[in-house]
Amino acid sequence: MKRYHPLTLIELMISFGLFSIILAFLFSSFRTTSLLGIKGDVGLQRVLERSRLHQRLNQVFFDAEKSSFRITEDANSGMEILNFCFNNHVDIDPLYSQMIGARLYLNKKNSVVLETFPIGDKEYLREESLLSQAHDFSINIESSSVNLTIDNRRFVFILPKTELSGFLL
Repeated sequence: MKRYHPLTLIELMISFGLFSIILAFLFSSFRTTSLLGIKGDVGLQRVLERSRLHQRLNQVFFDAEKSSFRITEDANSGMEILNFCFNNHVDIDPLYSQMIGARLYLNKKNSVVLETFPIGDKEYLREESLLSQAHDFSINIESSSVNLTIDNRRFVFILPKTELSGFLL
């Protein structure tokens, strides 16, 4: 009959040492993976914000009146403001279901903001934050497009070919 030999103390110490090395490696790789996951979520959120900005401005500029585009400068911050009019079509609020005025600018909180208001009545102002954490913002209007540069990324919006009746803000 064979005699059973239990584990010796040295074998037990070696197995605990190997086990701790494996656990240390797994925890460090798990920590790295979780940090990369958080950074990936922030990047994905930024991409989705830019996509929403592009989609909303495409919608607005498609119904914009070509002759109403003006660039002004904010007296306090010196930032460029794009002023224009567009047809908002059907809205829950009847004041906004027509040709309305709009302003696109970078506010003090570094967010790209689209303000909309009924023409001639800036009391009923709506603010829509389109992109947060933007730092550089510039506007260029050409004959058939509006070019926005936000944080060294260029957005080009093609304006409609038709002219609507003359509205001024």
